[in-house]
Formats: sequence, structure tokens, C-alpha cells
Amino acid sequence: MSTRKALPQNTNAERVEEHSGSSKTDSVEGILKRSHHHAFCFITRNPSEGGKRILKAVSTCWDVTLKENPDLLHYVKGSFAIEDANFLRNWSSVNPAKDSEKVCVLETHTMTTESQNALLKLFESTPRHIRFILIIPSEDILLTTLYSRLAISFLETETGCSVSVDEFLSSTIAVRSKMLKKYIDERDKAGAQMFLDLLEEVIYDKMREGPPEHEALIRFIRTLPAIKKMNADQRVSVKTVLEHVIHFAPMPFEN
Repeated sequence: MSTRKALPQNTNAERVEEHSGSSKTDSVEGILKRSHHHAFCFITRNPSEGGKRILKAVSTCWDVTLKENPDLLHYVKGSFAIEDANFLRNWSSVNPAKDSEKVCVLETHTMTTESQNALLKLFESTPRHIRFILIIPSEDILLTTLYSRLAISFLETETGCSVSVDEFLSSTIAVRSKMLKKYIDERDKAGAQMFLDLLEEVIYDKMREGPPEHEALIRFIRTLPAIKKMNADQRVSVKTVLEHVIHFAPMPFEN
């Protein structure tokens, strides 16, 4: 069962659960086959793993050749910036080379505000021969305006994060710093985003087990969406983001 928080009201968001019989769930193939949208968004803890499944579904449902196909763009960026959005706009302006449609599958962990605004303009005037699929780890990185233009679905995948959140939460500041040192040293925003997403899920799970006796945990979880937005901002360093988490994430259910 998913551990993500409740979706915003009045959206067409769906949860993807393979082989489920529930009317509230669907497979990736089912969503792509029955939807008339031209801009999809799959939110998954591991965009790379989710991308593999989605590409397979694109090939099956839309009859798209995955190899050596000029009408298929599989665009992977750790952080999606304005120059990437401009590239997609130029790519979209060219008619299909051989197929009736062009398909762009975009995998990213963070997106700048400028790039999202550029994508919004592109989606508002998307040519009928183009379909976009955005794959990201969290809905929190999306601007509300862009979110409203996308057919949102949640796709369950295993996290790509190698850090144990339970161990992180129970550790001292010095140990926490060592655990996140690789992300900081490599300025790895994608890795930091996966850790922040998993941290949020684990804390929500613990809060469901029983209400915390201190306010620090509640205050911290309320700040996590803003922290993840900071990580998506190229002007804010990974070090600044993770050092804040290292120092201010409390130990859950302390006595």
C-alpha cells in the first residue's frame, strides 16, 4: 500500500498498481490505452526503474518502436533546467519523421521554476501529433499550474535510495553527516531527492503507527515539501539542503 500523503482535491490523479482488480487502480498500459491526454505524469520513487516500465508500455500501447526511432525521445536529466525545456520545444516543432505521432518520455528528479513555466507554455499549445510523459519522484516539485495540465498517476517502484532512513533518524548529527556525505560531495540532487522522498514516506508511516508525543516531528514533516522545492532550485546547493535535514530532523517518538 502506498505511503504517500493525500492528493490535492479535484485532480484526475490515479494510482497505478499492476495486476490489481480494484476499480480505483490501473496498470500503466491501461492508463495509456484509455486516456486521450497528450501530457502524462507518472510519480514514482525511482524514475529510472519507472521509465523502463513506461517505455515498455508505450511500445505496446502506442505501437512505438523503441530503438533507432527519430520520433521517440527518451530524455533523462537529473535536474531539468530552462535549456532542457527549450530543447524540447525545438524538438516538438518538427513534424514526425515516419510515424503519425512523436513521443517524449522525460525522466528527471528535480525541475527549476523557469523550466516548468516553459513546459507549461509548451503543453498549452502542444501539437496534436505529440505525446509527453513526465516521470518524477514527487508531486511536490511541480508548480500548481503545471500539475493541473498533466494526467497524474502514481507508480509503485522500489526506491533507489541506499540510505537507511530508520538508521538516519536514530543517529547522531555526526553519523547522519557521514551517511549523506556522498550526496553532498557529488552535489547529487537526484540522490538527495530520492532520500528526501523516502524520508517523508517513512515519517508518515511512523506517524500512522501512533501520534508523536512531541511537536518537533510534526513541525519537521510540514517543512519537507518546502525542503524538496529548495533541492529542485539550482541556486540552492545540495549541501545547504541536506545539512538542514541533518540538523533539524528529530528522532521520532523520543521520550
